[in-house]
Amino acid sequence: MLDPRPEGIEQDRIREGIWDLRQRVYSRKFPEVNQVRDDPYDYQSCVIYSRSTEGRVCATARIAFDGDLGIPEAALVDRLVDGYRRDGVQFAELGRFMIDDEGRGILDSFYRAYYELGAAWGIQLYLMFVPDNKVSLYRRLMDARVAISFRDLTFGGNHPYVCMEWWLDRTRPRFFSWSGASRSGDAAAVQVRGEGER
Repeated sequence: MLDPRPEGIEQDRIREGIWDLRQRVYSRKFPEVNQVRDDPYDYQSCVIYSRSTEGRVCATARIAFDGDLGIPEAALVDRLVDGYRRDGVQFAELGRFMIDDEGRGILDSFYRAYYELGAAWGIQLYLMFVPDNKVSLYRRLMDARVAISFRDLTFGGNHPYVCMEWWLDRTRPRFFSWSGASRSGDAAAVQVRGEGER
């Protein structure tokens, strides 16, 4: 929840910047995605962002926890989610990830944040909805596995999507070399601000 104190004005500015970036990117790449502003899942999530040297939000992502609303794409993977809950698996959904031209070169930092924050919070598994042309990358980097393939799900983009499972304890050594993430899950160096801060 956003802070109502004077610092909340800055939080409002950041939130608007995140929503503006989502609107620009999603309207172009994924025209079928229409809930990018005032998304209710943001309020039970950790929304990560980066700003350019001019202070403009240039990258953002969301770690959506299994809270009162569930995870955003639960309806697509209800069998998986039911199984995780039954087995006591701590899981979250990675999503709303985008980087514009000013944010180039920070992809590894976001993945470092995902890993270190997840490990610090006891998340065992991330669900990731990715285009099928990225599957081999995530297999190589973190040993993520395809849990469900969706033949007709594109979100209006150019590729069908799959749901991948990234079990943090199976993450490959090359991921740590690439991202600079700590295996210990020490998230002390990861700065997170904004909505859903835990």
